[in-house]
Amino acid sequence: MTRAESQRIIAWEGDATPDATPDVHRTYNSGMQAEEFLTSVETRLKDHIKRGKAAAEPLTREQLNWTPDPARWSVAQIFEHMMLANERYLLPVKDALDKSEKRVRSDVKYTRFGKFLIKNAGPEGNAPAPKPLHPKPGFYSNEVIEKWALQTEDFVDLAKSAHGHDLCSVRFPNPFLAIFKMNLADSFEILTVHTERHVRQIEAMAQRAKAALKETAAPA
Repeated sequence: MTRAESQRIIAWEGDATPDATPDVHRTYNSGMQAEEFLTSVETRLKDHIKRGKAAAEPLTREQLNWTPDPARWSVAQIFEHMMLANERYLLPVKDALDKSEKRVRSDVKYTRFGKFLIKNAGPEGNAPAPKPLHPKPGFYSNEVIEKWALQTEDFVDLAKSAHGHDLCSVRFPNPFLAIFKMNLADSFEILTVHTERHVRQIEAMAQRAKAALKETAAPA
């Protein structure tokens, strides 16, 4: 991470100056109870699986791998990117859940850094993907769709198992920027909004791929 990027995180939604000591562990109440929040995560992720499959499964292999230019990802590559990002969170979330306190009711509070990522990883954000999360070029099979769906189901199951836990009682290093710590509420919401962002891209790219290859195949 560059100094400029660090300063952007530190100063975001606050009056911190670049030379100030950042309170990156400050929390923000989401206005939700943990049980309501987790049910929302489960519902949204299940919807993502349904929409991702509906958009991609009808595609031919050529359409699945079509891209308008080399700088853009195909539908298959978007699925691969999500899996690369999600797998970095899976074990840390499981470990944090095992260490978290059990409570019947608890508030959902995002950390300062978590709130920054939620904003920038979601549908309205424009955070670039780190290079390790760039999908490989190549011709993917439709197995990538099912692999992504199964991985996303793993997070649905994690959200289900998190009921009755305090999602803010344990903090752990971010899988990509270890100097910043986050909690389970951050992780579940980041994963969910990031998936929404890319499912929308899949839906749009699938339509473009079908139209482009249909035009290519049409007789002159």
